[in-house]
Amino acid sequence: MVASTDAGALKITSEPVARGPVSLTIGDEALRSRILAGLGDHENMAIIHSIAKESKTALAISLETQIPASTVYRKLVELKELGLVIRDHVEIRGGKRLTYHVAAFSEIRLKSVGGVLRLELVPSAAAASRVWLNLLWSSSLPQTT
Repeated sequence: MVASTDAGALKITSEPVARGPVSLTIGDEALRSRILAGLGDHENMAIIHSIAKESKTALAISLETQIPASTVYRKLVELKELGLVIRDHVEIRGGKRLTYHVAAFSEIRLKSVGGVLRLELVPSAAAASRVWLNLLWSSSLPQTT
């Protein structure tokens, strides 16, 4: 049985998927275009690849990908705004604050259904366990009183 809620830009579907219990369908064309453009950027993809399996700091991502740290910080902000990256946790070491980031999805699906392009994101295990996902859903769903 498929239970879904159409919430404007997002369609939240509770049908079982290969790697997770929920997929997010991006229905808003402008948002879908921004996400696809973000995924088309080679630096963004290198960053996402670096944090696909484990969380890392911006400096660790920079060292691994050979992308300047200032660019990594800027790209992380953009990727967080698109919902593709989340802050995993923060540590304080030697008086310095270290923020760890992780990819928010484990799978991206691009489908053509009835001539309409659909973009589906399957949240990663890290993302699925985060409060941000609940906040995203609650802010996207129609409010009942």
